[in-house]
Amino acid sequence: MITEEELIEYIKNKQVKELSIYFKENNIISENFDNFNKILLYFIKNDSSIEYIKFIINRQKNKENIEALFQTIQYNKFKKAKLLIKNGANINGLINIDKNNYYNIIEYLLDYNYLDLKNIKFIIKNNFNGSIINSKLICNLIKDERNDILKLILQNNYFSDEFINNIILREFLIKRFKNRNPLSSKELKQLLLNRELQFRIDINEKEKYGNYPLLQAINYNNLENVELLMNYADKHGIVLTINDKDEDDYFPLLQSIRTNSWGNINIIRALIEYANRHNIILNVNEKDLRGNFCLLQAIANNNIEIVNLLLEYSNSHNIVLNIKEKDNNGNYPLLQALDTVDGVNTDIINLLISYANDHQIILNINEKNSQGNYPVLQSVYKNNSHATKQLMKYAKKKKFVLNINEVDNEGYYPLYFAVKYKNIKLIKMLFKYAKYYNITLKMDEKLSNKSDCQLISSLDI
Repeated sequence: MITEEELIEYIKNKQVKELSIYFKENNIISENFDNFNKILLYFIKNDSSIEYIKFIINRQKNKENIEALFQTIQYNKFKKAKLLIKNGANINGLINIDKNNYYNIIEYLLDYNYLDLKNIKFIIKNNFNGSIINSKLICNLIKDERNDILKLILQNNYFSDEFINNIILREFLIKRFKNRNPLSSKELKQLLLNRELQFRIDINEKEKYGNYPLLQAINYNNLENVELLMNYADKHGIVLTINDKDEDDYFPLLQSIRTNSWGNINIIRALIEYANRHNIILNVNEKDLRGNFCLLQAIANNNIEIVNLLLEYSNSHNIVLNIKEKDNNGNYPLLQALDTVDGVNTDIINLLISYANDHQIILNINEKNSQGNYPVLQSVYKNNSHATKQLMKYAKKKKFVLNINEVDNEGYYPLYFAVKYKNIKLIKMLFKYAKYYNITLKMDEKLSNKSDCQLISSLDI
C-alpha cells in the first residue's frame, strides 16, 4: 500500500474529477491514510481551491480537523475555515505542540505570533467556547503588549446579531407557532443570562505562579489595561481581586509603587479610587517575600508624591502606617530616606517625623540595618549636614542620645566620613554634639594620617 506522502505526490496538479476516479478505483479510504490529515493540510498550505478541500472532507471519517482549522485561521483563510467548521471542524479543540503543551486556537495563534484583529473576530463569531478566554490568556496578552486584542476581547459584545436572531427564530417563533408554547420573558432573560455567563471571563483567576490579570497589567506599568480590567469587572458585576499576592508576595499596590523604578501615581490613584468605590481596604502595610512594603518602596524611589498619597490614604482610612518596620535587610523608612535613588531627601524625613509625632510613634533613629548602617552614619556618609541636623534635633526633642561612634560592618563611623569629605560644618557638628553629651569621639587608625590630624587640630572646636 502506498503511503500518504506518496499519495500526495500523485495527486499534485490533478483535477478533482481525476482524483475522484483514482480514489474509487484504488479503494483509497481515510482509515488507511491517517484520516487524510496530511493531504488536507497540503491543500490548505498550497492554497488549493475550495473544491479540493470539499473533496477530502467528504471522504474523511473523522471531520474534527483541528490542525487544519487552526492553520486556515492562522493564515486568515476564512472561507476555508468556515467550510471546515460547517463540516464539523472543532474550533474549541486543542492542538498538541509538544509532549507537554496543548494549545487552544487563541493560545496557538498568540504563541506563534499570528493573532490579529481579523482572526480573533472570526473566532469570536464562530461559536467558540468562552472558556478559551481565561485569566492565563489575558496575562499573556498583557505580557506581549497585545493591547488591540485585549481591548477587543474585554469590550466585545458577545450578543451578536446572529445569536439574537437565532434566539428569536428558534426559541420564540418555533415554540410559538409549531409547539404553541411561546417563549416567556423569564425564559428569554435566562437565555441571555446563560449566554453572558458563558462568555464571562474570570479575570480574578490565578495562574500557576499566583499571577492574575490586574497584577500583570500593573507589572507591565499599563494604566490603559488596568482601566480596561476595572471597566470589564464593573460591567459584568465582578469585584476585582486587588489585594491578593502572587508566589513572591507581590500585590497590586506595592507593584504600582515599584514599577519603572519610580512608581505610577495614576495607577495608584486608580487602585485607591476602585477600592473606595467597592469598600475595599488596600493592604498598605503588607510585605513581599523580601520584606519590602509600600512606604519603604516609595521612599526608596524618592517619590514624595506617592509618600504623601500613602500618608493621606492611611489617615483617611484610620490606618497607622508601619513606619518603623524593616525589610529583610533591616532597612526602615527613616534610614531609607537617607539613601533614596537620588540620595538624601530631607522633605521625606520631615514627613516621617511629622507623621510619627501625630501618631505618638518614636522613630528608631539609632537602629542598624544588616550592613551596620544607621541614620547618623548615613547622613554623614551622604555628606549632608542638613539631614544630620534634623536627626540631632529630633533626638534632642525626644530626649535620647544619638550613637555617633557606632561603626558599620566595615568599621566606618561618622567622623571618618566627615573628615574624609573635609566637611568642616559636619566635623564641628559632631564635636559639638559629643561635647554636649560628654561623648569621646572615636578616632582610630583610619584617621591617623597627617593630613586628617592637621585638619581636626586646625578647627576651633
